[in-house]
Amino acid sequence: MASDDGVLRILVSTDNHLGVWEKDEVRKDDSFVSFEEVFEMAARNNADFVLLGGDLFHDNKPSRYTIVRAIDIMRRHCMGDRPVRFQVLSDQAQNFTTGRVNYEDPNFNIGLPVLTIHGNHDDPAGAENLSAVDILSTCRLVNYFGKAAIEGTGTGKLRIAPVLLQKGATRVALYGLGNLRDERLCRLFQTPGHVEWIRPSEDKDTWFNIFVLHQNRVAHTQNAKNCLREGALAKFLDLVVWGHEHECLADPWESAEAGGAFSVMQPGSSVATALSEGEAKRKHVVMVEIMGHQWRTVKHPLTSVRPFQFASVVLGEQMELDPDNQEGVAEFLERKVLEMIDQAHRGRDEKAPELPLIRLRVDYSGFSTINTQRFGQKFVGKVANPNDMVLWQKAPQRKAKEAAAAGMAPDALIRPEALDESRIEDLIGQHLQHNLEILPEQVLTDALHEFVEKDNKDSWREAVARALQETQNTTLKDQRSTQIEQDDDLVDVIRDVNQRRKEAAATASQAQRGASQAAPSTAQQVVTQQQQQQQQASIANGLSHMQVRAGARGKVPSLRYPTRKPPRAPAAAPRRGTAATAAAGRSRAKPAASAAGAAARQSPLNFAPTQSRGSQGRGTQQGETVSVGVAAGRRGTSRAAASKAQAKLKQTFKDAAPEDEAEDDDEVQMVDLTAEGASDGISDSDDDDLQLEEEELEAPPPSATRKRGRAAPAAAAPAASGRRRGAAGAPSQQTAGAGVSVVVSDDEDDVAAAPSAGRRRLGGAGMLGAAGRSQLGTGSQLSNKGWGALKD
Repeated sequence: MASDDGVLRILVSTDNHLGVWEKDEVRKDDSFVSFEEVFEMAARNNADFVLLGGDLFHDNKPSRYTIVRAIDIMRRHCMGDRPVRFQVLSDQAQNFTTGRVNYEDPNFNIGLPVLTIHGNHDDPAGAENLSAVDILSTCRLVNYFGKAAIEGTGTGKLRIAPVLLQKGATRVALYGLGNLRDERLCRLFQTPGHVEWIRPSEDKDTWFNIFVLHQNRVAHTQNAKNCLREGALAKFLDLVVWGHEHECLADPWESAEAGGAFSVMQPGSSVATALSEGEAKRKHVVMVEIMGHQWRTVKHPLTSVRPFQFASVVLGEQMELDPDNQEGVAEFLERKVLEMIDQAHRGRDEKAPELPLIRLRVDYSGFSTINTQRFGQKFVGKVANPNDMVLWQKAPQRKAKEAAAAGMAPDALIRPEALDESRIEDLIGQHLQHNLEILPEQVLTDALHEFVEKDNKDSWREAVARALQETQNTTLKDQRSTQIEQDDDLVDVIRDVNQRRKEAAATASQAQRGASQAAPSTAQQVVTQQQQQQQQASIANGLSHMQVRAGARGKVPSLRYPTRKPPRAPAAAPRRGTAATAAAGRSRAKPAASAAGAAARQSPLNFAPTQSRGSQGRGTQQGETVSVGVAAGRRGTSRAAASKAQAKLKQTFKDAAPEDEAEDDDEVQMVDLTAEGASDGISDSDDDDLQLEEEELEAPPPSATRKRGRAAPAAAAPAASGRRRGAAGAPSQQTAGAGVSVVVSDDEDDVAAAPSAGRRRLGGAGMLGAAGRSQLGTGSQLSNKGWGALKD
């Protein structure tokens, strides 16, 4: 089988613990010497690669001396022109931390590949989750795999993927799992469905399955939960390589717990890290040869390991010893140590160190102890550990009596090794169990383990950060799931709303078509009404001047809307003063003063009568229109002109009075601009900043009562009293019976000539108000300003 080229040869070694005892001047090189022999053994037996089962370094943060020595050894034995005869078929990016096997890197010439997992001494730590093994992996000296982590909180989940290797017809699926906390890992493996084993996609039965791990195989303390049972592993495995256990059990055995489904092999450590009974056994490395589904193991002893002798003695069983004689006890122990040293020299190999390790466990029940330091000084230069050769041990008497009363053997109560290997984190974990509410017990236990065993001062902060990150991830995942459900519900609601809108639109369209067929005139009426409203609004916006025509008896006066006046030439000379502010009164006119009092004041009115159709005289006959122009705030007029204007006004209304009095029922019906919507179009010319003060034209006798809009029986003189600018002027009264049209103008040119029927006056105060009455200011407000010349 060894001569067949299809045989895959794997040299297995575990727990090398590089750097252990590096501060001891005698033993500081022991780990490096035995580690170098492992590679010499691999080259001598033509191994295809070396498989390390964890704990390559003894410290989580090894010294620079230790790292340099490790790199030097592996550089000398792993690099070279020796061809590699196997290939990796699986996804290397998923298997190895560097994403690629080192012998395929063109920048490195690898002759002996090394595949390794991490152990509990060199496991990843810190926020970056790195270890000393990552240093060697980055240097392309080892292929680091099995760096898995438990996902989630509580029990969690674990995924294990294999490295698929092939040499000729031999195909091997190599599974690896670095060290994890034993208690949590044990609970994880015992829970169905929480460990996922990735199997090859094709021909699963043609692969030879190897699983290498670094966990406790047996319970080393009273707490039985800190170990992984063989029966919890997958039954499709063929061989299990168990690291972490230092006792060398190189010969494989079929697992009884697994029902003989697979075999277990425990190579043990290559150097003694503790002076325990299991470390005293002979150290070996194991060569595993596989061809197809046939395999075998060949163990090779390590000859460079320091000899180690372990023995136990019970002083109470030595009949010649007196408990009160300490010198006799010291002599007995000295003879026992010398025997052990002589036995170590007889079994020492040529390459092994000369000074052996001696460990004597003494049960001193019923005796007193001696000074260990003084006793060890006798063996300086004869043993490698003179200061800790003797281990004193005494079983508790009370527990022994209780065990004897119960019919139990004293040895079954407690083992000394269990007391030696008790850890503080296990003790604290027992007290904290089921008493934590925020952080899980396992998280704090792991943090304490890293703080004590790995000198990680940031372990507590990192533990809190990891727990917080897992909580946040769980919360965000739940929020995303909730958001997706809400989005789906929102989409359904939107679809329902759109469907309802479509149905409502279809129903409305159908109803509209039915209504249009039943009553086609309704739409036409609506269109006509809208057109009329638009026309009235346009008329109201353009309205600034009206002429009221008085027709025959019983005939409603009509409104004429003059066209806009064309632009006029600028004034020849500047005028003195500014236009007075007009106060627009909207209420009924009050009784005016007498004509004599009104004549005494200067009148601000300039009248230019215009002939309407069908009339020749100046009197106010039917169909005749008299235009009254008001010159607002003009200075330079004489008192004579004002008196003449007042006389002309008085004569005009005097002529019309008999007809109005005779026909008392004759009324002039004014158009209500508010009802017509046109009052908004009448403006007081705020932009021109010309506000006119008006004078009330007529007032009925105190005894007379008249209806709204009826003409006054007598001519209206200017008001006897008025208010200055800024005060509310007296409202004016509309002259109606004689068919008089009043035109208020702020232009001097309009005073000279009577306004035509088609002209539009802007900015005047004599416009019709909301009630259809003319708005004129009081004469007293304009009497002090002077007026221009009045023309006939």
